[in-house]
Amino acid sequence: MEKETSKNEILEAINEFSTNVDKQFIYIKAEIGGIKAEMVTKDYLDRKLNESRGDIIDVIKQEDDKFKRLVLKLRERELLTLEDEKSILAKGPFPKLYVR
Repeated sequence: MEKETSKNEILEAINEFSTNVDKQFIYIKAEIGGIKAEMVTKDYLDRKLNESRGDIIDVIKQEDDKFKRLVLKLRERELLTLEDEKSILAKGPFPKLYVR
């Protein structure tokens, strides 16, 4: 024969269930807080990418300057013709344009 469940037993079961749910929500909330604290924002990422881009461009410019000096030295020593120099320096990444 089935025993009828009392109101107190039902209330106790509901209370126990809600306490467990509350504990789980507190845990999930803490986990989300930790994830947010470690998460990279789009603004931060954009800023860092732009900084890196600027650093890379600076390095490329330095190498381009070295290359241009080398071409000019070769031209001074007459190992390159003026047309060779113009042709080489007209190429990227920072082309030198000659106006006639």
